[in-house]
Amino acid sequence: MAHTAGRNITLDYTKLALIMLIISGHSDISDYGLFGWFFSDGFARVTVPLFLIVNGYYFADIAHDKAKVKKYLSRLLIIYVTWTVIYFPFVWYMTGGGKKLILINLFTGYYHLWYIASLIGAALLIYLTHKCNMKVMLITAYVLFLIGYVIQKIYLLDVHIYMYPTIVRTFLFMGFPFMFAGYYIKKNNLEEKAFFKSTGMVVLAAVLMVLLLVESTFVYYFKLNEVNPAKDEIYFVVPFLCPLLFLTVLKYSKYEVGGDGYMSKMVSSIYFVHILAIFIITGSPYKAEIVMFPIYFFLSVLMSAVILELNKRFRIFL
Repeated sequence: MAHTAGRNITLDYTKLALIMLIISGHSDISDYGLFGWFFSDGFARVTVPLFLIVNGYYFADIAHDKAKVKKYLSRLLIIYVTWTVIYFPFVWYMTGGGKKLILINLFTGYYHLWYIASLIGAALLIYLTHKCNMKVMLITAYVLFLIGYVIQKIYLLDVHIYMYPTIVRTFLFMGFPFMFAGYYIKKNNLEEKAFFKSTGMVVLAAVLMVLLLVESTFVYYFKLNEVNPAKDEIYFVVPFLCPLLFLTVLKYSKYEVGGDGYMSKMVSSIYFVHILAIFIITGSPYKAEIVMFPIYFFLSVLMSAVILELNKRFRIFL
């Protein structure tokens, strides 16, 4: 029987683990050999796809309702504008005031804010296509992912596309494919299907995780001698792995009646502020040392507590 009452607290704590991986991925941990690379460009590469899948899973409940979708998109847009304003000095510094690069960052999202820009586009696309055949849209989502993957991996042929990481992590090639995966899971009630309730699914997820590390190892040795190489945002195995990881969380989830979602809100706030926390500690948002991770995280939590209080009065942050 599906769990429909109460808040999924297991999912909330899973989000906390994921946000810790994201913060580590924004540090220099990849400089610590293959093991460090596994954290920033192995395990951490499931984080954003999983968040998108979670968003898609819950968006499925309102995707048919124009009024609710409009409210959802309006809230996301307010959040995006708020944090873009907060981070605009960083945008100006990074781009040197160049109008073209500023516009690109405003449209696609500065640094970690690309996630919200991608989420807005993906949600809108799901709404516009929610009456289309589900299997056709699932295939379309995967084809779009593959196009993004090819754009990213074409450097293997010594072809270099300008700003390819930015292109890849847009709503079209990353946002929609993974958000639609969550939407598809919910609409088809996959968590109640026999295989997705079995131990076999967990074993398959573990095998795919190993394959992710294999692919990550290949990328590591290919880019070993490059100075500040552009990171690969997506890996081939991820669209198969992440839905299974999400379904595994659902399989073992615990629910709490009357939960206020504080942990989930805290995680969202940490995501937005952790770059500011890194800047406060290091003087740069791009020079985070992994040995300072406890301090970055602790400061992010403190700042997030303030944001949560401010958001009660001004609902523009979360």
